[in-house]
Formats: sequence, C-alpha cells, structure tokens
Amino acid sequence: MIRKMSELHVRKVREVETGGQPTPLEDPYCIVMNLSHTGFTTRIGQRALFQPIREKIEKPMPINFSFPLESQKRRRNFTYVRKKRTRTRKSSKKKSNGKFASSLEKYCSEQLRASRVDHVYEGHQFTLLESFRYENRYMRMTPKKKEMIDKTGKVVLPIKYTPDFVAKDMSWIIETKGFLPSHHDFNMRWKLFLNYLVENEIDCDVYIPRNRGQVDQAIQDILKNHY
Repeated sequence: MIRKMSELHVRKVREVETGGQPTPLEDPYCIVMNLSHTGFTTRIGQRALFQPIREKIEKPMPINFSFPLESQKRRRNFTYVRKKRTRTRKSSKKKSNGKFASSLEKYCSEQLRASRVDHVYEGHQFTLLESFRYENRYMRMTPKKKEMIDKTGKVVLPIKYTPDFVAKDMSWIIETKGFLPSHHDFNMRWKLFLNYLVENEIDCDVYIPRNRGQVDQAIQDILKNHY
C-alpha cells in the first residue's frame, strides 16, 4: 500500500480568508493508485478522484530485424545529434509588448492615444494601508522552516496600489485585467482602493475591462462624460 501511495504537502497558502490552509507536517493529503495504474483513490474513504479513461491498445505490428549486412554497416556510420531547443516565445512576446505588462495594456494605450485622451501610464501610486508595528506576540510560519519565527515588533509593510492608466486630472482610472493566475490578491486590493477613494472624497470614474471590446467601451464612455 505504501509503494502505491502519494503524499501532497501544501506548504504555503497565500489566501486563507476562503478557508484554505497548509497541510500539517505529519498529516498530508494522501492518494492511492488503483491496481490498473489508471487512477487514484483517497486513502480515507477509498473514494475515486476521477473515472479513468479506458483505451483499447492495438497489438503492435512485428518488426523485421533481418537487415542486409550492407544496410547495417551504413547505419553504424550515422551520428544522431539532438537539436537544441530554444525558448523564444516568452521573450518575443515580452519584446512585442514593450514596456507594458500585457498585450491588453498595450492595446488600451494605443486606443487612448488614437482617441487623443490625455493619460499617465502607471504614474500614480496609492498607499492603501500605512506600515505599522505589531507589538503583541506575533508568530509566523515560513516556507523554508518547520517552526514559526518570531515577528513581534517587526515592521509590517504597507499595502500599495498602482493603476494602469490614470487621467492627468484624476477624473478617471482604467485598470486592465486579463486572465492572470498570479493576481490572486487583486480583489482585496481593489476593494481597499475603492474605500480609499471614498474616505478621501476623490471623485473618480473607474473601469476594469478584461478584453479589447470592453476597453473600447470604457474609452467611449470617457469621451462621452469627460470630453
């Protein structure tokens, strides 16, 4: 049973508000491979994780190994050289976007300039929560150590936010958001930013487009209400 068991250790969870948490060190999540090596079941409850795909394997054709002597001599003279792979997709994509983090940001900038809308790209940074010190007992886990470390009295870094496109008179803000799995904390940061605008009585129209059609819609709305 132990040879067919796999352990999943969750060492770090960035967001715990929704119920996620790291697995205990001595109690990981265990799954067991079935007898046909086509699926897994949970160790507790023996519940199948998914229905394995059944594929009929055709009988391979026999291979004729009786080569003539001359052909065998020619094969010995061949030298096979593996072609080195070059990763150019990521670098070429980064070069095409230029200073922008995504193609959606680049498209939004091009459309704003084409519509002659004055704006600043990542030119304003807002401090949503100032840094502070927590003087009470503060023990925190780290991904590289078994034990928690003492953070009592240490400085807690501030929470800052930089919008993508901001009007020069702060009358509107565009935050382009495509599909980025790394932006798991954006919803919380965005709510803090909206609360910052309310508490500081900043009159500002905000837009969060996630595709080119919504970018065009936001720019048309800005031209209608501010120009």
